[in-house]
Order: sequence, then C-alpha cells, then structure tokens
Amino acid sequence: MKQYMNEKQQEDELVRIEAESTELITMGYLRGELDMPNNVVPLSEAIKRMDEFSREVTDHWANLDGRRVYYRVYACKDDFLLFSYCDGEVCSDYRQDERPKSPEKVYFRLMDGGTVPPEFVCTDAMEYAEWAERKLAERWTYVMERREDYRRWDCKLKEWIKIPPENLFFDIYGDEYGLEYKYSYKNGQKFMKPVNE
Repeated sequence: MKQYMNEKQQEDELVRIEAESTELITMGYLRGELDMPNNVVPLSEAIKRMDEFSREVTDHWANLDGRRVYYRVYACKDDFLLFSYCDGEVCSDYRQDERPKSPEKVYFRLMDGGTVPPEFVCTDAMEYAEWAERKLAERWTYVMERREDYRRWDCKLKEWIKIPPENLFFDIYGDEYGLEYKYSYKNGQKFMKPVNE
C-alpha cells in the first residue's frame, strides 16, 4: 500500500492529543477526560509531550497515577486516529493505515421504522463520508449482534432491544444533529426516505 506521507512529512504533521484517566472513570467521572495543555504538537514530539503530561498528572493531581492516563493522537488535518498510547507504550498504531482523502464525516443514526414518522433510537457511529458505504454492512452486523447480546443479558436500560429487527434501519446524516439527511440503509440496501419522513 502506498504511504500517505513520506517519513519527514509524518514527523512534522501536527497532531492533537486527547487524554483521559481510567482512574477518573472508575471514580464515576463519565469519560474521565483530562484538560491537557499544549496538546497540539508535531507528531515527532507527541510521545515526549504525553510522557511529560503523565509526570505532571502524578506530581500535581491528587490520587491520580499518570501511568494510567490513556492518550489518543489524532492528525489535525483530517482528525484521523493515528495511535493510542498508555504507560509508555503505543497500544494501537494506525499510522500506516489508509487515510481519508477528505475530513468530511457522516453520522449513522439508528432508527425505528415501526413508528410513523420513524423515531430516532441513537447515534450509532461516526465515519468518514468516503468510507461510509463500505462500513455500513459491518455496523449493521455489529448492531444486530449487540442487540442479541443485550437481549441475552436482559439489559433493562437498552429499550431499543425490544424493537423488532425488521423495523431497524440507519439514517446517514452529514451532521451530528440529524439535519443534513443523505440516505438510509437497511440490511445491505441503500435507499432514500420520502421527504415527508
């Protein structure tokens, strides 16, 4: 596969680092997001900056261990997840993977077609627009499998598992608020909903 950038370009590429504390999550702070200063750096400086911040967390934040901070490093250009980092090690590395040609993203919204008009169930995923169609089949499979898992676990919090699978479908939007409708998808088929829906 052809590399997205040469080695020098990769080193100089600006990246954005997001940090979260697994300890804060266990304490009940939702995602455990940490406000990391100076979180936009060249890729060549990213690991050094994360190691510095981990030390700052240990030294200055009561009861938090910087080794348990989990980092995600995104390219500023297209918001592509380049790699994850925790406790001095790269956890997941996507730097050699295919990169999108455009940063445009779409949002998959799971819908219940058993009501008139169809009802929004949840926003299921976000994906690069150019990859959306090829990712929809795997998202559909994932939702159906997750639905069956929740049913087996008798998960009372997930009301959507009561919706018959034949009523479920995805709407694909160009924005996270569901205002820019693009098309719909169900079980391998792409279609357009009538305007009045």
